[in-house]
Amino acid sequence: MSGWIFILIALTPGMMLAAYVVGRKRVEAALQANEARLREIIDMIPVALFTKDSASRIILMNRACEELWGMSFSEVQGTDASRFFPPDQMALFLAKDREVFANGHLVDFEEIAWRTALKENRVMHTRKKPVFDEAGKPLYLIGVSTDITERKRAEEMMRRHKLVIETAMDGFWMVDMAGNLRGANEAYAKMTGYTVDELLTMHISQLDVGEKSAEEVAAHGKKIIAQGFDQFEARHRRKDGQEIDVEIFARFMPETQTFFAFLRDITERKRVERELRELNEQLEERVAQRTLELTQAKQLAESANRTKGEFLANMSHEIRTPMNSILGMANLALNNEADPKSREYLEKIRLSGEHLLGIIDDILDFSRLDAGKLKIDAVDFDLPRVLENINNLVAGKVAAKELELVFDTDDGLCINLRGDPLRLAQIVANYVDNAVKFTEKGRVVIRTRKIEEDETSCLLRFEVQDSGIGMSEAEQARLFQPFQQVDASATRRYGGTGLGLAICKQLAGMMQDGEVGVESATGQGSTFWFSVRLGKTGQPCRAGGENKVRVPPAISGARVLLVENNLFNQQVAREFLVNAGATVCVAQNGKEALDLLQKENFDCVLMDLQMPVLDGLETTRLIRANPVFARMPVIAMTASVSERDRERCLAAGMNDFISKPFKPGLFYAVIAGCLSGQASDSAMQASAAVKASGTGDPGVIDFQVLAELTGGSKLKMREFAFKFMASVRRDMAAVEAALERKDFAALGALGHHIGAPARMAGATGFADLCRVLEQDCRKGGSMEHIRGIVSQMRSSLEHVDEQINKEFPLSPDNR
Repeated sequence: MSGWIFILIALTPGMMLAAYVVGRKRVEAALQANEARLREIIDMIPVALFTKDSASRIILMNRACEELWGMSFSEVQGTDASRFFPPDQMALFLAKDREVFANGHLVDFEEIAWRTALKENRVMHTRKKPVFDEAGKPLYLIGVSTDITERKRAEEMMRRHKLVIETAMDGFWMVDMAGNLRGANEAYAKMTGYTVDELLTMHISQLDVGEKSAEEVAAHGKKIIAQGFDQFEARHRRKDGQEIDVEIFARFMPETQTFFAFLRDITERKRVERELRELNEQLEERVAQRTLELTQAKQLAESANRTKGEFLANMSHEIRTPMNSILGMANLALNNEADPKSREYLEKIRLSGEHLLGIIDDILDFSRLDAGKLKIDAVDFDLPRVLENINNLVAGKVAAKELELVFDTDDGLCINLRGDPLRLAQIVANYVDNAVKFTEKGRVVIRTRKIEEDETSCLLRFEVQDSGIGMSEAEQARLFQPFQQVDASATRRYGGTGLGLAICKQLAGMMQDGEVGVESATGQGSTFWFSVRLGKTGQPCRAGGENKVRVPPAISGARVLLVENNLFNQQVAREFLVNAGATVCVAQNGKEALDLLQKENFDCVLMDLQMPVLDGLETTRLIRANPVFARMPVIAMTASVSERDRERCLAAGMNDFISKPFKPGLFYAVIAGCLSGQASDSAMQASAAVKASGTGDPGVIDFQVLAELTGGSKLKMREFAFKFMASVRRDMAAVEAALERKDFAALGALGHHIGAPARMAGATGFADLCRVLEQDCRKGGSMEHIRGIVSQMRSSLEHVDEQINKEFPLSPDNR
């Protein structure tokens, strides 16, 4: 080996470099002969390796060095590579080379160097070792560089956050890739009962209770590395052997190749959860048991009720048969008996028998209804003939008390109908019986009116009006209930079972849209009524049409700016205005409205109060700030008609306001009044407006609200109902998104936004939930409570959708 230069490079995990040089002779020849092999060996070294001569010229570089600096060996061979580094850095490199040759030993230091590959300065850990000849003359310099920029950043981050970690309420640890603890804070030490120094000698397997295989632990580590972080629960064992539940938030730090984690003791929370779960299971068992008991009790009660009803129906029938015989014999005896005294006795027997038969008939009908044996038929009939039959039934009773009987029938009624004429006549006859009973003089009016109709049916209202003693409101409240009369005392003047009106209510309720009611005042007579929807067959109505609302001529030709961001409200208001002959332009918010006012001329502005971007009050103030619009009517549209809201509207410069849901008559009256310069007292009108009774369940959707909105047009009701559902589905999607973001402000605004059109469509139950959502969000309610409200809104909307589809089923042609 004499005369050869033998270079031995050993790289330990600490990146220690040792270089040994022996001999000098035939160096060049050896290098040339083994150049390819030498190049292959040094390129296998994973760290940047370079060699310089005594003049700091580069004579050797490996591939790792080329990649680190972003330059090739061919570019810098025989140069000091100064063109790749800033002058100040280059001066330091050369000074360090001279220091290495001067001191004659290994130099280990950090330096800042420009990294061409990344176009930025990086922190390098560099080691340089000089090589001398036998005479002590410097020959070569061997260097190794490692990029430690990311490690330095991590160390700086740890230094900055050290105080936070050490004083954190939650536990903290740092674990290397092998699972050894490399860091821990006092909070975790206190949590586990160990000292920090003890923890730093431990492996996580000594703390984690879970019996996981090495493969499972490795897989979890890879998951954290892939995701960057993970949140999970585990059980740890304290120094005293006690086990605790911990929640872990772990993150992988690639700069330091370690896992950082914050740990929270959730032992108490888990205990409470277990107790709640056990309690819930116990409650579920008790509820299930109680439900079973109640179901069995309900079945027994229903069975007993059916048995009672069937028995009562059978017994009433059995009593009725001999009573008919008694009455028949009394009539025969009256025809043959000449003795006045005997005739008086027989007449009393006949009258008492007929009274008793009437009571038995009521009991028979009521018991049959109660037992579910009485059914409603659907047959074609002629209405005038039914009215004629009613006249035949009641005329004698009316004439017996010397009362006048009057039939008042709407000329626009359908002649050919489909329903149960027998039950219709029974209800009217029962009303007439009551009227005759409580009327001493005057007349009884049987009135028939058409409320609405569509292509297949008519909603009729039958009334029986008398001029009798009348009733107070308290007395009216006791009507239509079984065994109830206005005078229930033992010495009451008027007889009867109190079943007649209850039977009328049940019969009407078994018919489509059937309702009953009474209007009365003490000493002023009474009007008993019922409404029922009957099918149409054959001929159409003689005179028909929708209930039209009179439109003031002042609106026709007017140009109206409608400022409303709710699509359903836009649709309703726009149609009202277009039907009145107005030209309508729509703005989604106050800003759009101001832009349109600058471009076009309008006669009137309808302004919603709550809108995004710019609300109605602020928009009105800006309109009034411009003298050009000083006299332009601005009318508020709001779901709230309180005095405070009215004052706010007037203070902002509004002329009047229209309440939601819209009432067509009031809607037109307010706009016409403002256009003509005669503003109406809308608040007074709103409060005085007649509230129509709903045809549906007000807790779901009251179709009478839509009927009032559309003038009774079934087609328009259907159109508005489906447009409302389309609009509210879009709004509910926004609610779900805001709920996911936990955006209370957006949820509150959406509650208000959706509530007004819901009330306009008659979905009052859903609208009430919208109002609760709005109020709770403004008050800062809990997220769990808000989620519960939204869940109720979903359920309520499903019921509304079911009712709409039931009321307006899709035909094959318009599906």
